[in-house]
Amino acid sequence: MKKSTITPLLILLALLPGCFVVSLQPFYAEDDVIADRSLAGEWQETGKQNKWHFKPSDDAKSYDIIITEGDDSTGFFIGTPFKIKEQFFIDIYPDTSNDNKLPMSSVYMIHRIPVHSLIHVKVSETTATLRVPSFAWFTKFLEEHPDALRHELIEDNFPVVTATTGELQDFWFKHLTTEDAYIETELTKLP
Repeated sequence: MKKSTITPLLILLALLPGCFVVSLQPFYAEDDVIADRSLAGEWQETGKQNKWHFKPSDDAKSYDIIITEGDDSTGFFIGTPFKIKEQFFIDIYPDTSNDNKLPMSSVYMIHRIPVHSLIHVKVSETTATLRVPSFAWFTKFLEEHPDALRHELIEDNFPVVTATTGELQDFWFKHLTTEDAYIETELTKLP
């Protein structure tokens, strides 16, 4: 990838609170994938204009996810629901078939290098808590423990995880309750 393409991306990442941790490998193995429809519908972030629309596939083993930010920029993703030890997660990956349809959201722009991100999910009928690994916590952790999870540092010491799916699952499951390792976003289901 050309340096000029990555540099604006990294500037954007630095400006976003709670930037996504990205991986070249998926966070799930095929055996972990579950059928799920619990997030079907439109959700709004508490206290923000951002909306998340989850449309399950026919077999409910993936979601088409549309994230619309307050400025109407939009990102299109494919979400794969899976479980690790009874904990519910979604792996998101950019759906590039929708490029150039609408202004792109900042969340989508992060994923323009096609990468995977992890979301830990707790959902009820009317609310959902989405927990994403904290980019700030992760970069600090890697500075102190550089061999904890395989990664490459690209421009401006931005980590791109290169670990296997199994290594990813072990690491993030181990840190599910580590203070500051995840950032929470609350969603309310819209009628």
